[in-house]
Parts: sequence; C-alpha cells; structure tokens
Amino acid sequence: MFVLSWRPGRGKILLAGIGALLLVGLAFWLPRWTDSGKSAMAEDAPFRVDAATDQERVDFLAQFGWEIDPEPLEIRELVIPQEFNDVYRNYNEVQKAQGMDLIPYAGKQCRRFTYRVTNYPDHPEGVHANLLVLDGKVIGGDICSVELDGFLSSFDGRTQLESPVAGTESSTSEQPPAVQEDVLAEIPASAWPTD
Repeated sequence: MFVLSWRPGRGKILLAGIGALLLVGLAFWLPRWTDSGKSAMAEDAPFRVDAATDQERVDFLAQFGWEIDPEPLEIRELVIPQEFNDVYRNYNEVQKAQGMDLIPYAGKQCRRFTYRVTNYPDHPEGVHANLLVLDGKVIGGDICSVELDGFLSSFDGRTQLESPVAGTESSTSEQPPAVQEDVLAEIPASAWPTD
C-alpha cells in the first residue's frame, strides 16, 4: 500500500484562497462586462424594455398608459451620433430623467419606431410615440407633438422640453431631436443649392 501525504504551507493556502476569490469575482463581473452593449437601463429599469415584436412595443407604451395605433407610422434606421450637439444633449437629458442614457450607444445604429398616440389628453391628433430600439430593447424615446407649438416629453410625461429642437433656429420640425440630423438624408440632391 502506498500513502501520499501533503502538507501545504501558509503561502500555498493563501495563494489558493486568492485564486478562489478571483474566480468568484470573475463569475460575478463577467456577465456585466459582456452585456455592456445592451440596454443601459434594462437591468435596473422600473419597467419592461422588451421591444423585439409589435406586441412588445405596444405593451411597452401601455406601461405608461399610452394607447397607440399598433401599426407604426414609420420605421427608420438611424445612427446615434458619435458626438452629441446641444440638441442631442438636451434630448439625452430627457432620456436620463426616465432612466435611459444614449451615450453608451453613440455611433451605434438603432431603429426608430414611430406610433400615433390615440389617448393623449386634449390632443386627439398630432401626438407621436418614438421608440429607439437596439437588439430588441428600448434604449430611448419620447412622446411628442408634431404641431407648430409642440412638446417633447419622457414616456411618463414627467420630464418635458418646451422646444423639442432647442438649440436650432426653428422649433417647427416634425422630427424629434434624436433623429434631427437624419432628415437631411431625405432631401434630394437636386434641392441642394449649388455655388
């Protein structure tokens, strides 16, 4: 019969303990590092952010009491700018107030779904809900009026910008500020002035 005896020293016990702590820490933090490209507020949001299907987007807005026409008025691909100008910074303040932040998505392409809101008080027409969706999750958006003296607010209505395009010369645009720059893509080349 053969007996093996091993007596670890203090250094080996300490090294094994540190290794075990590192493994536990890595198991805890690794999922957070790999999910960094997902919704910045999905884990901590007091509301659901799933928006991969038409029904999930309808349900998302229903959390805030909004009734919408389930058929989107518009679906548009857009890129969150790499550098935020004043308009985007103001718009992002509304996002932050509702637990979202567009800064982690700077330079990323997302999809904007625009719906007609059918139950906005005192505004039977002209109110839209915009959802910015990336990887099937809402990363931002707003409720806005497309009227001349319109408004832009958070989904819950608590945070509102008086001029949705603050920092620009005109506040008559029908586009919410998060997508103001992509409007230029719609102007035909023949309409641009030539020198």
